[in-house]
Amino acid sequence: MNLYGYDTTGYIGILDPQRHLVRARYVSAEGHPAGMVDALRRIWATTASGDTTRLITTVLAHDWDRLDPTITPITQSGRPDRLPVTGVGIALTDDEPEPPCAFPLSQARLLDVDWIYLLDPCADTVTIHTDDGDPVGVHPLAM
Repeated sequence: MNLYGYDTTGYIGILDPQRHLVRARYVSAEGHPAGMVDALRRIWATTASGDTTRLITTVLAHDWDRLDPTITPITQSGRPDRLPVTGVGIALTDDEPEPPCAFPLSQARLLDVDWIYLLDPCADTVTIHTDDGDPVGVHPLAM
């Protein structure tokens, strides 16, 4: 359980405007916007060195248990299917990794997640969408 009293799930990724498809990775816990925007800003500033394209590459590398920039090499995940990724979070591991999920944003309501976070490498922002795909806020990654 997170500080908001419940775990929230989501996807984090990018929107391909030409094909109207989202490419994203699942985040299984602690995905409430207040915490997620802060985590993304901190990962962007430190691990990705202020480079949104690098942040996108980093988050699209795995599905995630949670994003948490305080993760270090000695962090214990407590489960063999969880991998600490320094400065990013706890990745969900799989013997045969899958590519990022792809879906039309207009069909987001079929995903059974609470939030969708889309990173924009041109504007250095993250747009928060509800589980039905509607945007509810745009936040700069720079603090």
